[in-house]
Amino acid sequence: MLVALWFTTKIQVDTNVIEYFKKSSPVRTSMDFVEKHLSGVNSLDISLQAAEEDAFKDPVYLKVIENLQNYIKSLNGVDATMSHVDFIKKMNKAFHRDEGRYYTIPDNKKLVTQYLLLYGASDIEKFINENYDHARIAVRISEHSSAKQEKLIENIQTYINKINFPGVNIKITGQSFKEVSAIRSIVQNQISSIELAVIVITIIMTFVAFRSLYIGFLSLVPNICPLILNFGIMGAFGIPLNTATTLISTVALGLAVDNTIHFLSEYQRKRAKNISIPQAVEDIIFSKGRALLSSSFILCIGFGVLIFASFEPIVYFGILSALIMFIDVALDMFFMPALLLLRK
Repeated sequence: MLVALWFTTKIQVDTNVIEYFKKSSPVRTSMDFVEKHLSGVNSLDISLQAAEEDAFKDPVYLKVIENLQNYIKSLNGVDATMSHVDFIKKMNKAFHRDEGRYYTIPDNKKLVTQYLLLYGASDIEKFINENYDHARIAVRISEHSSAKQEKLIENIQTYINKINFPGVNIKITGQSFKEVSAIRSIVQNQISSIELAVIVITIIMTFVAFRSLYIGFLSLVPNICPLILNFGIMGAFGIPLNTATTLISTVALGLAVDNTIHFLSEYQRKRAKNISIPQAVEDIIFSKGRALLSSSFILCIGFGVLIFASFEPIVYFGILSALIMFIDVALDMFFMPALLLLRK
């Protein structure tokens, strides 16, 4: 248990949806093809809103966008960025015989206005509004790990905080930003649900089912230990805590508690008849042991067949759930009787 507790500190909270699929799957091969020949399929958006109209025709404001783009492009996992500044720089280059040194932002606001007036295509509308006071930077990223995406977002936010450009409100948004926020919320809520389940089960066992503080807390041992061992195994083998694996403990706890209720309720009935503790424990093992073992064995098989699934989270769910069932029945049959026999 102490070793398992130490390994729980090694668990990484991370969801990588693309890793759920095998490399030979159509989803994985299609995504790999797009990222190899074009750019990352994940995206971020940077929203820049100015306090006055035509602000993003001013070279000073355009430099803010350019500097932010250059910083974002320097980060690992970022494949490309685009804004209306790129259109302006390309037009400036085109009007100077395509010389590379003119791929810059013009110093004159009137010249920028003329370029934008001449540019007749509608694709620029995706990056700037009609009043030129709300701009957008599109970012394409090839990083699929939610933990690394979150780190990327934190780096961009830190840089934005350092800029602190007056008159411009800069926010990070987009698909990946929403997904990272949702994944973080799901994982945190699942962890909270495990804690809530433990508290509720303890209250029910102590004050409703057994009406005994000692028996109630004793019932926690064979139910909490498998969860700790489960998280220890995840930490030891590098299985991340994600939107799929967070479900395991709550489900397994609900199933594992059944064996404990059967064992302890029978124990209380026998003790009520003034049967000694050693005799009561022995009678329960021989009368209820076969049923506890067979039901747990059936559950292990039921969850165990999931290891043949092609979807990785389902495989982890099957393996870890079956393992929790096995550990739970072992604790119910050996460890809990030993704890009962310690009592005089």
